[in-house]
Amino acid sequence: MFFQTEHSMYGEEFELSRGNGIDYPLHLHRSFEYFLQIKGKSQITVDGKTYLLSGGDAVLIFPFQVHSYEIIELGEYEIGFFAPELVAEFRKKADRLIPCDNLFFFNTYCDTVPENIFLKKAHCYRICGEFDRGREYTPKNDNLSDDIIKSLLLFVENNFRNECSLKSAASAIGYDYAYVSKYFKRKTGIPFKKYVNIMRINQSRQLLRGTSKSVLEIAEECGFSCPRTFGREFIGIVGTTPSEYRKKEGDLA
Repeated sequence: MFFQTEHSMYGEEFELSRGNGIDYPLHLHRSFEYFLQIKGKSQITVDGKTYLLSGGDAVLIFPFQVHSYEIIELGEYEIGFFAPELVAEFRKKADRLIPCDNLFFFNTYCDTVPENIFLKKAHCYRICGEFDRGREYTPKNDNLSDDIIKSLLLFVENNFRNECSLKSAASAIGYDYAYVSKYFKRKTGIPFKKYVNIMRINQSRQLLRGTSKSVLEIAEECGFSCPRTFGREFIGIVGTTPSEYRKKEGDLA
């Protein structure tokens, strides 16, 4: 299982795409994820519960729910990711509750990606509204010790903009520092500090694309107290400097 930083969206971010078949291991992220089976069949597991989807079946996956995909029969699907901030009213449920069942029927799909923020919000709220019909929910379990890796990922999610050390994370979830260090690397494949920096760089990329803030302001906002460290980490992860990245993204817009 691993955490998808690229689908941990903020603000007004929204992605929508089509495909023929999807196989993906257990993972989680902070975005809502919507999956609609148009043709063919897929098996989806969400928090240990398995669903077999055929034409018109869909699932809505809440932030930080663990899920995976398996192709059963090639066909066509639509998948979307949207930031919780896009559906602010519905997000209140996601902050307190999780659905007892993630499956619903949805026969509306997009021929094209919505072109502006109003259409994006409308589409996301349509999904949430159809999903919410007669839906039963259960209170979210906030006990951090229930799942060590999820607890660590949530700790980073809530603290990466500020001081976010492995020592503080281990203390927060009540586990030994050395044990947590080995456990995290075994589960994610990278050290805790590297993971934190990936989260910070991903957030900085969004700010570089979507705001006019200076590189220094963005570095500080994303948890880097030293601009040189920010630049070095950005180049190591993205392959270019923050300024070059902003110019490139601007040219593509």
